[in-house]
Amino acid sequence: MKIIVEKIEANNIVYFTSEFGKAKAKWNDGKPKCKTYDVEIDIENCLKWDIDIKKTLKPVDLIFIDKKGKTIITGIFESIDEDGYTILRIGNSIITFLTEGSIPEIGRPIELNVDLIYMTSYE
Repeated sequence: MKIIVEKIEANNIVYFTSEFGKAKAKWNDGKPKCKTYDVEIDIENCLKWDIDIKKTLKPVDLIFIDKKGKTIITGIFESIDEDGYTILRIGNSIITFLTEGSIPEIGRPIELNVDLIYMTSYE
């Protein structure tokens, strides 16, 4: 995913803009600079269906911070492996994470609700 780092805070927390919206992330790749990057987004916690991940009627391909400070990502539920390794498609990018719980059908729009996402540049 292509992002623009707009602001950097302590502990490598970056505020960024992308074609999908604005949010914040923990930068996992040295010292970030305020510039454009191609990044991989990671979610380190195992997410629970119907708690952290829900079916949604919201438009897909969004990323933003809600009023409670949580990062919300909407996209298409693309696949899941037997061990819970899940792929969410947001635009032409994918986000992978582990899940547990009752799984909806593949191909549905879903919404992730997470405390923090992590970013690594692939420059």
